[in-house]
Amino acid sequence: MQTEQERSQARNSLQVGQAVEISWPDGPDVIAGWIRRVGSSRLHLGVDHPQVAALVPGDLVGVRYSVSDAGSCRFEARVLHVETTWRTVGPLVVRSPSRLIVSTPDRLEVSQRRSFVRMPVQLPIEIEVDGRWILGQGRCLSAGGMRAELPEVVEEGLETRIRFALPSGIVSAQGVILRCDPIQRRLVADGRRHEIAVAFLASRQLQDELVRYILELQRLAAARRRRIDDELGGQRL
Repeated sequence: MQTEQERSQARNSLQVGQAVEISWPDGPDVIAGWIRRVGSSRLHLGVDHPQVAALVPGDLVGVRYSVSDAGSCRFEARVLHVETTWRTVGPLVVRSPSRLIVSTPDRLEVSQRRSFVRMPVQLPIEIEVDGRWILGQGRCLSAGGMRAELPEVVEEGLETRIRFALPSGIVSAQGVILRCDPIQRRLVADGRRHEIAVAFLASRQLQDELVRYILELQRLAAARRRRIDDELGGQRL
């Protein structure tokens, strides 16, 4: 049972630039976003995903964010407004991240379980299968696991090793393949690819290293988003 003090602390932990995960029925699994503004009755979120345009005022969305490296908070909110902005880049007019305005939470679900925020990445990886290493591309990283693309099928439930580079050095972690699904899109050059989800069997030391790396990615992304917001100015159409 959560106390009012826990709810208040979680609500006060909402910070501009903070990463969040957003989901809704019939939408994508989960999409990454960030907090653009915190108001007394409204929460402004930035979301760089085309499917957010399907939301309409009154829809219910779930929002999750970390309150520390040892816990997370989740709430449900009503969509109040969805706005897609555009900006001029040279001769082109391109879509900027959407602004999703939702109601501030009345009730928060506070979890003390160690929970990891996911971060989109473009990270070359190697994964061991039957004594050989397969090259792939990491697409989403957390301290608890990774979503990646591979050029071939791997067995679900397989215990494996995965290697990738961080600024601090090469990471080699044990992991378990949770799922492997074909990617439903047309590829011209490299044929059929598959998306895997792998859970790390990592030490607390490695988890902490990954948390630090992801927090740095979030800091850089938040700075970039603020620059984009500043540049929009009179460029909205």
